[in-house]
Amino acid sequence: MKPRTILLKFRRNGLVMAKLGLLAIGLAAGAKSAQASADYGPAIWNPAYAGHWYTSGNGHKFHVCHDMEGYYLSTISYFKQSGTQASVHYCVNGMKDTTSDAPAGELTQMVLEANYAWHVLCWNTHCTGTEHEGFASNPAWYTDLMYETSTDLARHIAQKFGFPQDRNHIVGHDEKKNAAWVAYANANLGINATCNTHTDPGPNWNWNHYMALVRNILGGSIRDHYNAIGGMNSFLGDPIISETGTPDGIGRYNHFQGGSIYWTPSTGAWSVRGSIRDKWQALGWETSVLGYPTTDENTTPDGIGRYNHFNKNGTLGSIYWTPSLGAHEVHGNIRTFWANQGWETGPLGYPTSDEYAVAQGRRSNFEHGTVTWNSSNNQTTSP
Repeated sequence: MKPRTILLKFRRNGLVMAKLGLLAIGLAAGAKSAQASADYGPAIWNPAYAGHWYTSGNGHKFHVCHDMEGYYLSTISYFKQSGTQASVHYCVNGMKDTTSDAPAGELTQMVLEANYAWHVLCWNTHCTGTEHEGFASNPAWYTDLMYETSTDLARHIAQKFGFPQDRNHIVGHDEKKNAAWVAYANANLGINATCNTHTDPGPNWNWNHYMALVRNILGGSIRDHYNAIGGMNSFLGDPIISETGTPDGIGRYNHFQGGSIYWTPSTGAWSVRGSIRDKWQALGWETSVLGYPTTDENTTPDGIGRYNHFNKNGTLGSIYWTPSLGAHEVHGNIRTFWANQGWETGPLGYPTSDEYAVAQGRRSNFEHGTVTWNSSNNQTTSP
């Protein structure tokens, strides 16, 4: 009999497994020393039951995303059983929800990429697949770390097998609901696109975010900061470009729907957005007098304004914004004088201009006065 896809999600077959009931089995399955995958370095190699895959097929032409309707360690254990007539190439953990659980975003490979896992009925000999911990009814399982691990993998697989990184080739197990894809797949992928009855990963799977991460690489400290401030649910939203080197050769950055994150080895990774980002861009980004951001955008102590601090080769600068005055930069000696006066809560109030040239040096305007730096004597005064 042709192997069938029998996964945790098939409640009617009585195969839904409670986490607590299989935790001991799952831990035992993961108790061996972790062995790195030969196909994909970030993954742990922990194979499915021997022979539960095809060694030949019709070529890997697309990639399928599943959700487990269950738990990571238990699912790995399930695929290692002799009576389980199912397998998948990779499994991803969604969250570390117990002290004995694997880390969020952990990735296990169970079938070699060259082979064809048993996970999607008549699609099996045409694709690869990844199972994701969680339940289609609860989006909380679909964490940023899980999405990021999965999209890095999907990008790797698409590049390895040479298929486009798009929604015709990176699909859900429930893609049959998409009439446009069914027509495309029947015509171009050599499959019966409606042979599956599954509904995962379901309506809570964030395909826009997923594909944005597939196309736009986040790495290292920028990824860490993105996650720390809330990831896709933060003001930044999804990435719109891959991580890129800055023109000065020092830093790295990603742009997002709602702002940017810039990083250097000395300043770390910080976000900048909105009117402050617009001002910084107009000044020349990191090549301007301000250099790189050294803080995220913060609210001023009086609750009225917003600001970011910057650093240009040791010269400190800032951009301050209020709804009535807009965004203005202040830096160097003038900024130091203003800071010593008490910033925006001092007698000068908020800046109302960028720094500009005057006959004797440089000047910035404020709500209640001006500050001038004299180039001939290096004195900074406020008349």
